[in-house]
Amino acid sequence: MVVFPVNDLVIKDIHASYVDPLKLVAYYRQKTGSGCVHFKAADAEGIVFFNREDSVASSYHDSDRVLDGQAAMDWLVQSASSMDMVIQVYAIAPDQLAYWSGLSSATAIYSNLSTEFTDLLKLLKKMTAEKLTGYIDVDLGKDGETNRIFLIAGKFIGGTYADMGGCFTTGKRDLEKLVRKVSKTQGVFNVYSVSQTQGAADTQGAMPNEQTDVLQLLGELLSETETSVGRNKVGKGDFHTTLKKQFMQRIDQFPFLDPFAAEFQYENKTATFSGDTDKALLIQGIIASLTGLSDELGIHEPFKAVLDEWHARYADQLASWGILK
Repeated sequence: MVVFPVNDLVIKDIHASYVDPLKLVAYYRQKTGSGCVHFKAADAEGIVFFNREDSVASSYHDSDRVLDGQAAMDWLVQSASSMDMVIQVYAIAPDQLAYWSGLSSATAIYSNLSTEFTDLLKLLKKMTAEKLTGYIDVDLGKDGETNRIFLIAGKFIGGTYADMGGCFTTGKRDLEKLVRKVSKTQGVFNVYSVSQTQGAADTQGAMPNEQTDVLQLLGELLSETETSVGRNKVGKGDFHTTLKKQFMQRIDQFPFLDPFAAEFQYENKTATFSGDTDKALLIQGIIASLTGLSDELGIHEPFKAVLDEWHARYADQLASWGILK
């Protein structure tokens, strides 16, 4: 089961067949700034954590596989719709994002502490004094009797409890109930530490990878234009062939578009670039090529609508790179 704070629901019950997961994540990165997209089916679950700059962690599991990182994201993009998954989006406080996205890679610092020799309340006080960022796993030895207590810098932020179906809750009464229950039964404690080194840098204003940001934006523009071509084109020719033709016509002005050098590529709705050029020039080259493509394929007005919406969505970021409408 994926664990994350559920108290700040942004939108619920989106069926995966109606959305492009990559575009959904990109949209809520800009709208929400910090949070997660949760995918759930009867026998599968996935999650993507994001901040305003990027997707910072992904995971997926079902009865056959457990995936993390890009492999999890790729699987969700390819399979969420066919697996009948339902999507919820939650906001997460920026100063907690690294914690929740880092849970899956937590490391054990105390293992197999028996309730016979360890008092849970005293253990909590010790972890509070040591300012633990991590969680205490409380296993009471029966199926479904695993509980977790979450701490950031020693401060209790919530827990998941077996008798509440494993759902996250911030109430201290539930914690007190668990403490009383543990005092009357046998079980085992495990204490885990969650590293926030990378995530803390991301959420405290570190500069994002600007080339990655540019490619994400261009990938969206290309993907949306490709969709528009499929829906509206009246001329002859397919999107990718015509795009390469437009690149060829502009390599004197934009040498990085040369298809034979293959510095810039667009495949499977993703843009990649292995060269080194000014961001504004890269954007100008792609927009010029797509404008030529829209004229050749007879979708000038639909493309203009796509371009206008894209400009509006990323107006501030584009302006920071010197791209004005």
